[in-house]
Amino acid sequence: MQALTNLDKLAEPAAFPRWLRGIVVRLLSQRLRRFAILRRLGFGGSPQDFDFATVIAPAAPVEIRAEIHDLYRHLETLPTDQRMALSLSRIEGMTNEEVAEVMQVSLATVKRKLSAALETLEKAGES
Repeated sequence: MQALTNLDKLAEPAAFPRWLRGIVVRLLSQRLRRFAILRRLGFGGSPQDFDFATVIAPAAPVEIRAEIHDLYRHLETLPTDQRMALSLSRIEGMTNEEVAEVMQVSLATVKRKLSAALETLEKAGES
């Protein structure tokens, strides 16, 4: 809805996909932050509430299913901005430059967020 109400602000029609992607990323970021706050207050769900059947084939080996469950549990612990940068880069396949553009941060900030997120996940994987 926000995209439709602000469509008249788009000066260059060729920029529409990038513009719309930016709106979606900002809205998702706001929702993730709100969910994190609610979860800290005891009103949100937990990683155990996530339906893993939507991201992994039922025929996958038990070890793989356990690893994916652990990965999602650790992703939940990342700050929203790190999780967003990591998801856009590693899951959506965006370049760091594209991530910086849609998150409206510098390229250096994206690199720092990705590095911190990966470091956190590596440490979590060692434990």
